[in-house]
Amino acid sequence: MQKQMEKYKDEVENLKKANETRDKRLMDLKEKLSNQESMVNKILESKAIYENTILEMKARLEKAEEQLIKASKDKSVLQEENINLKKNIHQQRSEVNRLNNDLDDVHRKLKEYKDDRNANKEIKKLMDQIESSGDNYIRLMKSIKSCLDKTKDDTASSVALSLDNFIDE
Repeated sequence: MQKQMEKYKDEVENLKKANETRDKRLMDLKEKLSNQESMVNKILESKAIYENTILEMKARLEKAEEQLIKASKDKSVLQEENINLKKNIHQQRSEVNRLNNDLDDVHRKLKEYKDDRNANKEIKKLMDQIESSGDNYIRLMKSIKSCLDKTKDDTASSVALSLDNFIDE
């Protein structure tokens, strides 16, 4: 019996040692579990922070997309305005060129008119000179006739005298 007692004592000792080993292992596992729970909590906190950051980034991305869409629409409107402005500029240039051509025509016609007017002045001047010469000729003839009427005897000398006076004038 004593052998059995010792055997039981050995078994109890072995069981105590096994129990202590299990308790140590259980404590280690509890500590590991606690550490893992703590790590999971930190990971969950980080996840929550990252999720908030992701939500903020998504909101900023949506806002940036909206701004990009608006900028794209504005660009399209500006491109259309640019095309219209280029068309207007082209039309205005065409109109300016047409007006310049018209102005050149007016200048040319004005020059022709001035040339014609100067020629008409010259013609009028010549006509006045001819008319003046004609008047002088008529006066000369009248003078000759009156001289002839006054002096029938001295006709030749008085005609010569009147002609000399007329030439001197």
